[in-house]
Amino acid sequence: MKCGSLFRYYCKKEQGIKDIRDVNYKLNVKGIYIVPLKWEEEAVLIYVFRCRMLIEMLESENNNNLLKKYGYENPQMGLCIRNLRIRINSSKTFPHEIGLFLGYPVEDVKGFIENKGENCVKCGAWKVYCNPEEKMHFFCKMKRCTEAYMRFFNNGMEISKMTV
Repeated sequence: MKCGSLFRYYCKKEQGIKDIRDVNYKLNVKGIYIVPLKWEEEAVLIYVFRCRMLIEMLESENNNNLLKKYGYENPQMGLCIRNLRIRINSSKTFPHEIGLFLGYPVEDVKGFIENKGENCVKCGAWKVYCNPEEKMHFFCKMKRCTEAYMRFFNNGMEISKMTV
């Protein structure tokens, strides 16, 4: 549905490195990758993404133009993730262009940045600034999908079996 998500995983760094490596081993064959963005004493902020969808996002001219404003000169995926990690670790505020990496529409990411998070017309998985009806329909689909996958997970299904 969208190219990526952020999660905070509570662990010691050594255990987190092992767990991320193990999960990547299972999911990379399906085109899904997990990258640590910021390590803290007892947790790590991880970015989970679909490689193909992230590459498509980075190749979009509109997305690329916005990212260039924040120092992402090269649309190559590895470099962009590295730049995102640097911005997260060196900035006092969260880099809002991360919305693109999560699959949010560029017009809503721009709207959020320009309005400093205020004046949205709708709010769901993200703050909406354009085409609210279309986005609300998408939010409903996301909610149904999330509920279904939570049922699978709560019934003991392994994450590697839930990925498609």
